[in-house]
This record gives sequence, C-alpha cells and structure tokens, in this order.
Amino acid sequence: MVDGPHRGFRFDGSTQYAEAAPNLADLGEITIDIALRWDGGKSQSIFDFGTSVDNRFTLTPAGDSGKAELAMTLAGKTERLVADAPLPMDKWSRCRVEIDGKKITLWIDDRKAAEQTSGFRPAAVYPAGAEKRNFIAAARDATGHFKGVLDHLRVFHTVHHDFASMPEPRQHSSRRVCLDFVDAAKLKYAGGNRLVEELVKAQIALDFGTFYQQISEKMEQQTKAIGNSPAPPVARKEEKKNDPLAELEQKLEKRKQELAAEFDKLPGTIQRREEVKRLEERVRDLQAKRNDLFKALQSKLAAEPKPEPQPPSAEQMAHLAANEKVLAEAAEKKEQAKARVQQLEASFKAQPEVAKLQAQLDELSKQGGVPGGKNLNRPELEARLNHMLAELRVNTPDYVRWWRLSEAEAPRLPYRIEKQHAPDIHAMAAAEPQIRALDAEIARCQTSARSLQPDPSAYVTRQSADLARDVAKVRTAAAEPKQESYDQHGLETNWLASLRWQLGSGYYNKPYRSYLEDLARAKVGRDDQECHENFDSLESLFRQQSETQWHTRCDWDWRLKQEIDGSITELPLLQKWLERARGTVSK
Repeated sequence: MVDGPHRGFRFDGSTQYAEAAPNLADLGEITIDIALRWDGGKSQSIFDFGTSVDNRFTLTPAGDSGKAELAMTLAGKTERLVADAPLPMDKWSRCRVEIDGKKITLWIDDRKAAEQTSGFRPAAVYPAGAEKRNFIAAARDATGHFKGVLDHLRVFHTVHHDFASMPEPRQHSSRRVCLDFVDAAKLKYAGGNRLVEELVKAQIALDFGTFYQQISEKMEQQTKAIGNSPAPPVARKEEKKNDPLAELEQKLEKRKQELAAEFDKLPGTIQRREEVKRLEERVRDLQAKRNDLFKALQSKLAAEPKPEPQPPSAEQMAHLAANEKVLAEAAEKKEQAKARVQQLEASFKAQPEVAKLQAQLDELSKQGGVPGGKNLNRPELEARLNHMLAELRVNTPDYVRWWRLSEAEAPRLPYRIEKQHAPDIHAMAAAEPQIRALDAEIARCQTSARSLQPDPSAYVTRQSADLARDVAKVRTAAAEPKQESYDQHGLETNWLASLRWQLGSGYYNKPYRSYLEDLARAKVGRDDQECHENFDSLESLFRQQSETQWHTRCDWDWRLKQEIDGSITELPLLQKWLERARGTVSK
C-alpha cells in the first residue's frame, strides 16, 4: 500500500507473514530499524528471530504489560526489556532495537523507551546445527500475527552511537517496479555521484598535485641531462662505401619478389585462382537475379493503393496538447533549476575565503609572477580554490537538489500516440523464399572463394629463410655500437622509465594514482550518493509487468525436481542438505 511518503506491505493479523534470510540476524551485535503503522490488538509479534521457541528474540508492540516488549529467550530462559509505553496505534512510527553484548536499548520515535545492561548477543539464539528461521509479522509457532503495515525493516551489523547522523541507506528497488520509484530514484541519484567525484579529484590535487608537479619537473630535467651528456668513445670501423646490411636487405627484398612471381606460376596456384574467378562470376549472376526479384517486389509494393492518412481525432489532439504541456513545464523547471544553480555558484564564489583565493590568482595572472614578493605556487592556489568550491557544492543540500533537477532527463510523456510506418521493404525481402535461397547461395560462394584465394606469404617465407637469417646476423652486429653508447646511461634511463610507469600506468595490480584516489575518498568520507540501480533495466521490467502476471500467491510447485520424481530417496546427501537448509523433505 501507499500512504503519503510511506510504501509498505499490509498484514491482516490472522494468516499473513513474511520470512527473512536465515543468516539475517546471526550477528555479534545488531541494530534493527523498523517503520510501521500498527492497527492495534493483543499478542502480536513484529518479528521473531532465532531457531526455536527456546532460542529466539522477539518484539511485540504491546505485551502482557500493555507496553512494547523485547523478549530474549536463550536455552528456555526468557529475559524481557519493557518499554515505558506501547507503540502508537493507527499512525506511522519508528521503532529501533540495539543489542551490542553490553546493553540492550529500545527506541520509539527516536526516543529511548527502555534500556538495560545485558550480555545477550543475537548469535546466541543460533546454536550450531539448528535450523535458522526468521519470521516477520508473526511468531514461529503460527501465532501472534501482526496487524498493520510495515514500511521497512532494516538490519545493521553494528550499533551506532549516533544513529540519527548515519547516512540514509542506499535505495534499492522493490521486487515489483513502479514508475514512481524509478522517477524518485532518478531525481535523487541522477548523474551518479559526480559531485562527490569532483570533490575527490580536488582532494587529490590539493594533497598531491604540487608533489607530482615537482617530481615531473625533476624527471624532465634528468632526462634532458642524460640526453645532453656526451656519448662514450666507440671504436668504429672505417665506413665502407657499400653498406653490407643495406645490400643484404635489398637482396632479400628482391628474392621475395622473385619467389612471389614464382608462386604465381605454380600449377596449383593457377588452378585455385581459376576456381576463385568462377565463384566470383557465380556470385555476380546470383546478385543480378536477387536485384531483379527485389525490384519486382518494390514495384508490387508501389502498385498497391496507399491508405489515406486519417486526421488526428479529438482524443489524440488532447493527448498531444497534454504532452506539449508536460514538456513545456519540464523545460521551465529545468531552466529554473539552472538559474538557481548559477545563483548558488555565485554565492559560493562571494564567500570571503573563496574570494581571497580568486583575487590572488587574478593578481598572479596580471603580474605574470608572484604578487607582493610572496612565494605562492599557482597550481597550489588553484587546487585550494577548486577543493573549497567542490566541498561547498557537496555539503549544500539545496545545491545538490537544484543541480540534479538541472541535470534531469527528459520527462516521461503521459500519453503515447503510435505512428503508422510504411512497410519495410528489406524485411519483406528477407521473408521472401526465393530471395532467402539466393542470399544463402551467395554467402556460400563468397566463403568458398575466400578459402581458395592463394596466399604466397608462407611459400616466400620458407624459401627465403636462409637469406633472412643472414640479414638478422648483420643487423645485430651493426647495433652493437649503439648499445655501447646506451649502456653509459642505461641504468638511469631504465630507472626513469620505471618511475614513469609506476606513477602513470600501474603499480602492483593497479595504477599508482588509484591508491591516491582511495586515500582521498576515505578523507572525503562521502559515499551516500552512489547509485546501484540501472534505471533503463527497471523501466524495461515495468513494461513487462501486468496486474495478471504479478501476484503474491505461491501457486507453483516449490519442490526440487528430485522430490517430484521420487529420485531423492536414492540421494541421502541431498536429503541431509535439504533438512539442514529448508527443514522439510518431500519423498
């Protein structure tokens, strides 16, 4: 059901309940946050987590005392935490349970309703080997059905000292997608976490930008020094007029050309080329026949009478007007959001600290140097300015809201008017049997022609291998003087290349800069704007839903295939696993 900002499941108080994952509450400490609307009644359970009636902890909106109670039963002995009031009836409220092994606290509408010292931990009610079952809106003995609506039941793996300051949990879609959820999520998470990413980049530039600049300058100076240093004397032989390497390379190239011409005259080559030529002629004949059939199909389609276009009906005109109104309103809202973003940007830049940094940068631009004789680094000033602006954007909720509105996509139109399209001639041709047969024959002939096309590369390489080895030997000998010159500064050159690779490409298993990004992201401490939903896939799911296809009934056979066909009696290990995981086995 939907009730204002709340969306929840209604439970009738007699037969309906839900069951959570077995390992949901098997924890050392836990926080359970619940939003609900209770319709009143006695002996009801909001949840019952554990393994049996002797090992469980349950929450009731009004117990025997008439007040909200949390009961913890361990090995058959029960300990109770009684609130100072029952849960409110017929209105939405929040209830929170906190257990950390030292004390247990019960909150109602952010008010501490009860607290007591206790060594109880949730994991204690899940002894080894016992079946874990966690019931919601009912007790495990088929009693205590809750009557009301549950908006959410969130389980946290720890107890937070200041729960109200926690970031809002990331939003995920319900099993049944509704367009209201998609639109709300798009507005909240549109653009992902771009503002946070800009803040992370600004943090990296602020903390490490100057450092990297200095390293880069030193590396550039060292590279130039190595390049300008004199090369060591190398004993060189008197250059001959005829370079032996050039002569051998020319000889090798000439020999390859001769072998290619020789390959062309081989009987096998001539025979294969004649076959390829025959196949190419066959393809041309088939394509001509296909073109004739396609033109005949076009002529037939052109000769058919065309239906007269129908003028839009009054209903269609009204729909078009409604669509135009939606688009106009959306465009107006977007322009309003852009104007508001510009106003907020101007207010950020007018703040004293931001204005001071901007004035220093402007002075640097005018003088082309350092103003007032102070040693101020321009990149450092720019990094401080960009970081300050990025931090203001992220930490100003009004800016985030208007910025998302300014980045919003085009609205979904309330009405769709289907247009009549002309017949697709290519789709009609693909369905024509004669054309399909011709296309298949053309493809077969083209594949055969490609496989028969003679390739001289293997023949040439095999016949010129000895000459190619002689060229490689001479080339290696000619490279020795260059290697001797390189060895003079080889260690320094390799060290600089390695440093560049580590800084810019990769270090161990990922680029070194990504380590800096992790440090900056931890320092920024903002991940509440990340998005884990694909909105396009959600909308496609919505289009596939219908009232008749989606329901909450369990009207399918839930058993395994081996249970249905009876073969599970011959699989004792599978039976044991089912008994441990599900508790029931159908033989």
